[in-house]
Amino acid sequence: FFFKQKTAYEIYQCDWSSDVCSSDLGYLPQNVAIMSGSLASNIALGESPLEWNPVKLDWVSRQCLSDVLATLPGGLEGTIDERGVSLSGGQRQRVALARALYFDRKVLILDEPTASLDRASAERVVTLLAGLKKTHTLIVATHDPAFNAVADATLSLDRQIGEGLRRQA
Repeated sequence: FFFKQKTAYEIYQCDWSSDVCSSDLGYLPQNVAIMSGSLASNIALGESPLEWNPVKLDWVSRQCLSDVLATLPGGLEGTIDERGVSLSGGQRQRVALARALYFDRKVLILDEPTASLDRASAERVVTLLAGLKKTHTLIVATHDPAFNAVADATLSLDRQIGEGLRRQA
């Protein structure tokens, strides 16, 4: 994993069974697990409603899911069907992003976070993630060139497109 430290990037090993590693690591897959229940319960997955932080729920849902809030009857308390069939692929991905931000994971691994989004939604996600760079470590696997402009470093696996690791001054 790349952890930003001043001007250098160092790779550290992580013990996956460690609470320290798992409590700081968030993963946004392309195929997101959505459970039957409210939008809030899908964001605060695993927490009892009595444990929910309403301020954080409100913030992450406004940052990631404003369009869903506008159309889902009941907003955060609105019901989502099992597997999120009523949501688009991009909306399901943004539920997972809201989940990672709700739990304040300091290291986010994002697999194609804008692949299922329209251009306007993708731009909002890129802008949101760029703003998180100051407080979070982001590892983004993507084909979206918009991330190049906000990345501290890129690693291209295709030599025809890039020249490997690039660091910005």
